[in-house]
Amino acid sequence: MDIQNKGFVVWVSTALGVKPDKTLHMMLFFPMIPLAWFAFRPKWDITKVIILWSGVIFGVLTEWIQHYLPHRTGDITDVAADIVGSVLGIPLLLFFSLFKRK
Repeated sequence: MDIQNKGFVVWVSTALGVKPDKTLHMMLFFPMIPLAWFAFRPKWDITKVIILWSGVIFGVLTEWIQHYLPHRTGDITDVAADIVGSVLGIPLLLFFSLFKRK
């Protein structure tokens, strides 16, 4: 397949060997944890835990809701892509947290 002029998402999907919608799921969930962390600025441990688990919670919840909607299907591989995107966002959070302290 010639992907030279197909776009960034198709290029990344081909490089990772996944479907483009899974790449979009990862890209959409990537900034979720860092954005939530800096929006809420958690001080309590329970808030920190909830934010760190928010990608899993939100990913499972959205796919579960889609299962019951007409013309939509819940997909476990979408949940997996959401979780991967969320986990990949944690180093971004750590980077900005360290950068912010200096």
